[in-house]
Amino acid sequence: MKRKMILTIKELKIHIILLIISVSLICKFSSAPLLCGWMTFFLRPQEETVAFEFFRIMENLSLAYIASLIFYLMVDYIPKKKSEDKAFELIKPHLVSLLMWMNRINSYFKCVTDVTDFSSISQDKMKEIDDFHFNSERLFYIETSYRNGIKNSCDMAVFHGAKEIKDNGKLILKVYEDMDAISTTMLQAPSDLISILNKIRDSKFLEKIIHIINDDEMKNGIEMVWRYFNFYKDLAEFSFLEKQLAQYDFDKLTVVYRAASESEIMEWLRLQIKIRGEHPEFEELLKIINAKK
Repeated sequence: MKRKMILTIKELKIHIILLIISVSLICKFSSAPLLCGWMTFFLRPQEETVAFEFFRIMENLSLAYIASLIFYLMVDYIPKKKSEDKAFELIKPHLVSLLMWMNRINSYFKCVTDVTDFSSISQDKMKEIDDFHFNSERLFYIETSYRNGIKNSCDMAVFHGAKEIKDNGKLILKVYEDMDAISTTMLQAPSDLISILNKIRDSKFLEKIIHIINDDEMKNGIEMVWRYFNFYKDLAEFSFLEKQLAQYDFDKLTVVYRAASESEIMEWLRLQIKIRGEHPEFEELLKIINAKK
């Protein structure tokens, strides 16, 4: 609500300034008595003077401007804002999903590169990130999930190289496919939001994830090292776009990763063995799920 009010003030900034000037000029020409001694600016000029004629013309122009402003607000601005608000409510679920998948990608890279903000790092760190490559090892992370900044749960996450990143990228494309299906509604959404969504869709990092990043680190039993051009620059831009999207008013489902300790990994593995031992039917379910992938 606060952000919406700030945006409205920014959009109407010029009109607000002109409205204040118009009201001041009307008050200047008014014959009403002054309420306070410091309001001498609003003293009405004497008749048959140049100042009187000037402020009379300015009063008429001010009244005409206020009338036109009311007409603009009632006929154009307010109906347009109502249409934008309605469209925004319809696409909110898609924005929730889009931010969630973007956040999972960015949070993973923040964890593996030991960075909290890609926009404020040293040149050496930039070069290190530019040299980033995936490997074939299974990586264990503690995943802490949040809903609107409030801690929700904490669990173990197992990453298999680039596979999870590419899967999240494909889920982002699926969100866009769903939004394209309601393209008429999308056209009525706020123009600044449409601009951000287009930038995300066309981002070079998303293109890297979908078309360039190789999710097979092994070839003929040999681990391959794949590196990517402008990796840091494109990743930083993608992270910045996530921040821009997060400014809008919808549920934020985010995660924070950290490397799991050896004791945490062992405890998690023992728990998995215990669960499978107590519930052997889980093995069959896993086989069915893996067969569908």
